Formats: sequence, C-alpha cells, structure tokens
Amino acid sequence: MPIQKPPLLIYARLVFGLVLFGFGLALVVLGGFGVSPWEVLHQGISRRTPLSIGTTIILVGIIILLFLFLLKEPMGVGTIANVLIIGLIVDLTLSLFGEISNIFPRVIATLFGPIFVALGSGFYIGTRLGPGPRDGLMTAFNRRGVAIWKARTLTHRRFMCYHRFDTRRYYRMGNSLVSTFSRPLSTILSSALRDKRLAS
Repeated sequence: MPIQKPPLLIYARLVFGLVLFGFGLALVVLGGFGVSPWEVLHQGISRRTPLSIGTTIILVGIIILLFLFLLKEPMGVGTIANVLIIGLIVDLTLSLFGEISNIFPRVIATLFGPIFVALGSGFYIGTRLGPGPRDGLMTAFNRRGVAIWKARTLTHRRFMCYHRFDTRRYYRMGNSLVSTFSRPLSTILSSALRDKRLAS
C-alpha cells in the first residue's frame, strides 16, 4: 500500500506556524526585557561574533541536528523547516523594525511576542512532521531514561546562568500559552481534514 503524503494544508500550517514562531521570537528580542533560555544562548553568540541572531539560530539548529542524527533520533520535514525558517524570519523581522528605543512599543512587543510564539507552536507542532531540533534534543534525553521535566531543565534552563527576571517569566508564560493554543488548533485542523475527506 503506497504511503499517503500529507495534504498541502498540513505543509501550509507548518510554514505558517514557523513564521509566527520566528516573528514572535523577534518581537521578544526587540522588546529587550529578557528572552527565552535558548535565545540567551543565541543572543550571547551573536553579540560576540559577526553572526546575526537568525544565523546563530540556524547554525545552532544544524549542530543539534547532527547530534540527533548520531543518536538516531526520528526527524522529519518539520525538523529541517524549523531550523531554516525560524532563523530567517527572526532576521527579517529585526531588519524591518530596527532598534526600538521607545518604552511603549518595547512593552507591546514583549507582551505579544510570547503569544505569537505560542500560536506558532500550536500550528506547527500539530502537523506531526517532526519536532524542532531543540525539542528533539529533549526527547532524546527522555528516550535514554531522563524524565521529561529533567530533560527540559537540562536543555532550557542551563542557558539562564546569566539572565534577567523577565527571562524566567517569559519561560513560564510561553509554556502556558503553548499548552493553551496547541490543543484547540489541532482539533480545528483535524475537523477540517475530516470534513474534506467526507466531502470528497
């Protein structure tokens, strides 16, 4: 029996979700009140090298992909797309908006950034086309006997050795928003695909 390819709607949802995710990350960076744990790493590398934040995101993602490949972890189209699209969108957004000095738009960017990240996560995670490389690293630890919460702590909070208070607040807010949006978005997509199959 031939393998059924995912419909175009799934790929569109994947790309749309990753674009939203990258846009949200860029808003948090523009806000300047603290970033997520992985962005602490990306921003730190970017500030000490000629690399942009987006390029750093891509390069770190590629390095993690190599580890996942060596560990024989499952990857998919979504894993590769995650590495490429998010970094490009972050750089594009930062170049369009430039540096924001006024406090009010910075606050707005900081408040709405995690919401866009959560929406983007809800869209692309539900496609089941492969985890992002950083989530794949967490599940790789879990497959080797490390509890999920310990794996998440190891892969996320280790980069918070130098941070602001808002970094931890962003971390907690992001987790809550992803949980809030991912399930209803997955339900909507599943219903749409079911209706399409019934109509055909």
